[in-house]
Amino acid sequence: MALELGINSCVSVEDANIYFADRLDVAAWNEAGEVMRGQALVMATSTFEELPWDGTLLDAAQLLCWPRVGEYYDVGRNQYIPYGLGVPKRVAAAYYELAYHYLNNDGIFDETGSVANLKIAGISLDRITPPSRLPRFIMKMVTPFLIAPVKPPRSWWRAN
Repeated sequence: MALELGINSCVSVEDANIYFADRLDVAAWNEAGEVMRGQALVMATSTFEELPWDGTLLDAAQLLCWPRVGEYYDVGRNQYIPYGLGVPKRVAAAYYELAYHYLNNDGIFDETGSVANLKIAGISLDRITPPSRLPRFIMKMVTPFLIAPVKPPRSWWRAN
């Protein structure tokens, strides 16, 4: 199925193209055709659908997690900012970056095997890890929009 905005993707290939026009190191995006770009955005959307987003759906009948009603705390501005209509710029950028990550790491969804260590003619490599499906820098981009995890209290106390 091709990318359908609001059905299987929260962002469009056209908007992603505009985003990547101003970004460095975009060879994987530029080399991919429109179909592959759409596929990458659909996969990014399916990954983000699993995150615990804060706020509520804009429309109970919508198929995807965005757009939403709510607000997030912007550390740089030191204030809460409403989501507005559509996908916030920072979240949209995370979709584009994750799609690019998928295009740039062929085989990222292949889990047929892994290597704990490798030794060839005296050269030894340990803890060989594949690229993450959801890199840390992308999680940092969307963290303000996620439900804060409930943390247990640090100390026990009793009220008598």
